[in-house]
Amino acid sequence: MISGKKNNLIAEARRRGDAEKSFGEAQNGLSLCPMPYREARIYDRDFPSASRIIAGDPSVKNDQPRRVWKQAMGKDEFAVLFRHFETHRFLMPDGKRPEQQGSALCLVFDNLQEARSYCRELVERSRHTVCSIYSETGVVERIRNWKLPIEMWAAHLLAFLVWGAFFCGIGLSILFVGYELVQFLLGHPLPAIGSYRLWAWVLFCSAGLFCGLAAYLVVLFWKTKIRVKTVHEKLTPEEWNRYSEELSKLKGSSNPEDHARYATLWNEMQRKLRS
Repeated sequence: MISGKKNNLIAEARRRGDAEKSFGEAQNGLSLCPMPYREARIYDRDFPSASRIIAGDPSVKNDQPRRVWKQAMGKDEFAVLFRHFETHRFLMPDGKRPEQQGSALCLVFDNLQEARSYCRELVERSRHTVCSIYSETGVVERIRNWKLPIEMWAAHLLAFLVWGAFFCGIGLSILFVGYELVQFLLGHPLPAIGSYRLWAWVLFCSAGLFCGLAAYLVVLFWKTKIRVKTVHEKLTPEEWNRYSEELSKLKGSSNPEDHARYATLWNEMQRKLRS
């Protein structure tokens, strides 16, 4: 009698779309998560630490984690993987970034409709998340919030037009000044710019855009040259040689102590250069 009541509670929970109840929770009539799924790791272990990668540890190449999420799927089950729309890096099932990529999780559902419902609800709350539903044979469906890419494309187009108009305006200003200067040097007026035809104005604006971009690149080159000179002056030749020699000796070592020493030296040098 008691067993039948427990089974009825579990069946009722499944019909409502609730998560499967455990034996004790079914006995007490308690509800669990809103969807029946289980979590599974995407990778079998964490990625090598940044200090090992920066230090050039040769064992890093053979210490890469393997994707094991497919092994967590059973027959007629569906796995949902979550990625960031722009970076394509794995996310957690709630749409947040994992502490490490190696600790990212996926969800395994036994019902395709429940997997779709979970994904649609998530992308409404976390617009940057793209949900990929997999079966044993491959991708079944990708669910995303299309408002985000449309907004991003519109923002990029608007930025392109605004910056294009800005550089075109700078270039036209340069051309107008040059136009007036030529008239002054020749000693007689040239045809009024307003009398030009449409094709001439198109060429004039194109030349203006080119001049604006050229002026921007010249300024950028000049600032970069000054910045490089400033950075080089922050370290003496003796310091450059010391850092170069010590980092070269430590690079490629598989000793954890050398990794820590390499990271310490590297961070110390970066702090001096950015100060």
